[in-house]
Amino acid sequence: MKEYGVNKAVIFGLVGWVFIGMAFAQQSATGFGSVTADREQPIEISAAQLAINDETGVTEFSGMVEILQGDLSVNADFVQATYTPGSGAIQTLLATGEVILRSGEDEAKADRAEYAVDSSQIIMTGNVFVRQAGNKLSAERAEINLETGAATLSGRVKTVLGTGDE
Repeated sequence: MKEYGVNKAVIFGLVGWVFIGMAFAQQSATGFGSVTADREQPIEISAAQLAINDETGVTEFSGMVEILQGDLSVNADFVQATYTPGSGAIQTLLATGEVILRSGEDEAKADRAEYAVDSSQIIMTGNVFVRQAGNKLSAERAEINLETGAATLSGRVKTVLGTGDE
């Protein structure tokens, strides 16, 4: 595995990044963030370390990982991308350790978030918390379908409905 000490690594073309265009919904699709997915913006990733293994198709970012694309940001202790060797097509993305997603005024947190590109499914687990438009939601697990915006939350789900002014 090649290892690179990385202060600022700028990565373009991570197709289908894990949280772009993410939608949270309990019964109907509502957009996450005040900004829609802007795939025209470059993706910038900074981390303490980058490890790439072209033979297995695994790239790992570790140590205060920050991913930026336009107004969307993802922070985590560790991010792993698996891809098809040769083509570079992303198959899955996994973020662990204090995962925080921000888009505009909206925010989602979890201990772990995994995105499967083929199924357009995000699974967030462990202390899931979402703040959106003055509303707050917490659960142990959230499964979000990016195509439909439908979500299933489980594990002591709590919702606090606000005024929307937050």
